[in-house]
Amino acid sequence: MKFGFSKWCRAKRRQQTDAAWLGSSGQLTFEFLVAIIFIILIFVYGMMLFETKNNQNFVYNYQWNAQLMADRLAKNI
Repeated sequence: MKFGFSKWCRAKRRQQTDAAWLGSSGQLTFEFLVAIIFIILIFVYGMMLFETKNNQNFVYNYQWNAQLMADRLAKNI
């Protein structure tokens, strides 16, 4: 009788542990999604910043080349 009761207690405890773990999986999934969204937002912000700086570099390069061309033309005249 004692052996059967102990076995029943272990089975009941295992069910409670499984139920507790399954109950928290929704929270873990939500936290994972929030973390992934946060990382994606940081990545998108970085890409936008990179694109802006890259465009500025092209503009400054064109301005620099235009200034050099104007200086060369002025020296030749």
